[in-house]
Amino acid sequence: YLAAHPVYHSRSKHIEIDLHFVREKLAKGDLKIQYISSKDQ
Repeated sequence: YLAAHPVYHSRSKHIEIDLHFVREKLAKGDLKIQYISSKDQ
């Protein structure tokens, strides 16, 4: 979808940057992800 609609590229670029930021924080142990079931949200 994104490849077919280049208008969204600038928006998806921010998603990619955010994803790398989160992965880096996870690797360093600065961030912890905890599973929460949908009924508890």
